[in-house]
Amino acid sequence: MVLADEPEEDTAATDGGQFSPHEEPSTDGQDVQDTDGAAEGEEKRKQRQLDERVSEAEDLLAKGTRAEGEAARRILSEAVAQGDVRAMTMYGTASLSGTAPSIPRNFTRGIELITLASDKGYPDAQAMLAFAYASGIAGDILPKNVGAALLLWSVAAEGGSMYAKMAIGYRRLSGTDLKEDCEKASEYYKQVATDVFMDERERAEQQTAPEQSQTEDDDLPQIRSPTPSAIFTAERSRLNADITQRVLGEANEYVQYYRHMADRGHAALQVQLGNLYFHGAMGIQPDLKKARSLFQKGAAKGRTDAHAHLGFMYLRFGWHDKAVFHLQKAASGGDKLGFHGMGFVTLRGIGVEKDPEKAFQFFKKAAELEYPEAMFNLAIMSMRGVGTTHSFNDAFVYFRNAADFGHVQSNFYLGQMSFTGNHPAKKVCSTASGYFKIVAEQGVWNKIFSKAYRAYERGEYASALFWYLFAGHAGIELAQYNAGFMYERNALTNSEGIGPAPWKTWSERPETGLADRSDVVEEALELYQMSASQGYSDSLVRVGDLVFGESQDYPRAASAYERAVKQRNPEAMFNLGWMHARGLGMNHDKHMAKRYFDQARETEKDAFWPATIALYSLKYSDSLFKFADMIRSYLEPLSTASEQYHPSGQWASTEFHIAGLDVLLLSALTCALVWVVRKRQERLGSADLRSRGARDQSVEDEAPPLPPQHLHEE
Repeated sequence: MVLADEPEEDTAATDGGQFSPHEEPSTDGQDVQDTDGAAEGEEKRKQRQLDERVSEAEDLLAKGTRAEGEAARRILSEAVAQGDVRAMTMYGTASLSGTAPSIPRNFTRGIELITLASDKGYPDAQAMLAFAYASGIAGDILPKNVGAALLLWSVAAEGGSMYAKMAIGYRRLSGTDLKEDCEKASEYYKQVATDVFMDERERAEQQTAPEQSQTEDDDLPQIRSPTPSAIFTAERSRLNADITQRVLGEANEYVQYYRHMADRGHAALQVQLGNLYFHGAMGIQPDLKKARSLFQKGAAKGRTDAHAHLGFMYLRFGWHDKAVFHLQKAASGGDKLGFHGMGFVTLRGIGVEKDPEKAFQFFKKAAELEYPEAMFNLAIMSMRGVGTTHSFNDAFVYFRNAADFGHVQSNFYLGQMSFTGNHPAKKVCSTASGYFKIVAEQGVWNKIFSKAYRAYERGEYASALFWYLFAGHAGIELAQYNAGFMYERNALTNSEGIGPAPWKTWSERPETGLADRSDVVEEALELYQMSASQGYSDSLVRVGDLVFGESQDYPRAASAYERAVKQRNPEAMFNLGWMHARGLGMNHDKHMAKRYFDQARETEKDAFWPATIALYSLKYSDSLFKFADMIRSYLEPLSTASEQYHPSGQWASTEFHIAGLDVLLLSALTCALVWVVRKRQERLGSADLRSRGARDQSVEDEAPPLPPQHLHEE
């Protein structure tokens, strides 16, 4: 920071502050001011250059290659030597996360740099140091201290740190570590959401030609090229023992498959691949020539979505006649993107006559085909009375419909309406904070999740955990669950040494000390409970499973399952039925067991067969036990006689222990439970991808054939 010079003493203001008419005013003070001004100007110039260099390093780190990472490291090292707090924070964060190329994980160095920047009053450094205290990622170097974290986050939030505002906002909203205060939470989330909203608007403007962005009304919609739904789905998937590796390998597999089929003339996949080349996604570098070529091939085969993409591309670069031609082709074929594009050019009068009423109808047709961007445009036009009757009621409905598809800007407007109580929305704090929270968790967090996902994909589990924890302590439920899952599975390597204990890999788990495992389980439970408090019932099931299996705390497990059952979780229903059948943590009650098995069977189709097996096992258990008693009564004399010939007891195991039969009988329930869990995890993983794809989906496409496991040249 450049401090302002102290004001010079006004030596000319003596004797009432007036110059003597007989004296020449001294110019010494002016010379000093000129010198100071020049020095201050030079200092600002140097700081500006340093800021530009640090920004360059940030861009280089984002690219992720080793050569560019090395260049970034050199720049940051020089900036750190000059005392730049932003560089200290970036270098320190890279040292903690271990994600950046050429900057190895070094907790001592990372904490040292971040502490130094924090002491200098840099809000982002204070927020990062608070995260280190809250999560305990630095182990013995910086012991876990929630109180210190809350203090630092509070100071950083006042200083403008967006991360700190989210961390405090989440805790105020949920009552975690702080007294619940919805009003304060809403205010924090509103500030962050406003930043994300403005970034979204800027992104929309960047995707239009410059002359299209200059309008008399900033609220009128800007057209945006649709983003391929696959880009952000995998990164925001839940980690899962069964589907993790399948999901992690999906992106590369599908890109190869798209290329394979596009080369063979599959029109739908030519469009999909062109979309990836246009945006630069899933490991593909942007290439507009290849994108246009692929779109043209699809359009030549009559693909309306290919015409729409060509229209967007030409519109973006100012080729209006070509843009309108292709958008009209797409719209005439009933394509929602074509309708949306025609709505935009008609609203603006680009290549066609300006007609807001007609534009509104185009957007309406796109909205009827479930295109959220068109729903948002309808909301804005209804709110402004452009092309339709002014109606806040209609605007509210359109915003809500778009928000159901995850539309960021629509969620922001709904939050504003609920925050202020603008008609027709009611002023409800919890509703407003919920909308603002959804918006706040977008934007830069897509990049954070991408870092975590890519690190997990490479097997760099400690780096993945760092970023999931980082997002989790900002209140993002999905990250809380994923971090809890990684703790539970011990998906870390000892050499990376992240966290409160020297964890082992999963294959080495039996060698892990009980105390170490206990620490890890506690971390997992804390994160699962944070996730569960935000309404994700599967986290309650994970809590129940952990305390059931690790500490045999059956009453606590039953309590977690009961809370999940209230949210209609079929796995929890099955588990409670199993516990009643076994009499573990619950009364041994066959009627209650049957009730829960029936509920599971009715709630989830995947649970039908295992629940049915469990019900039959329960039904015939008495007959089996009577049969076992009869066999035992017959064998008891033989067992007694055998002891006369084998006094050492070597063969004394001839006696049947009915408790063992109980285990064998209920092992059917266990197998059924395992089946339910595995099927549910597979379904949840697929549903997670599908739901995100549905929200982001912008290309109405026929379902392409599934990629084969191995592609062969014909």
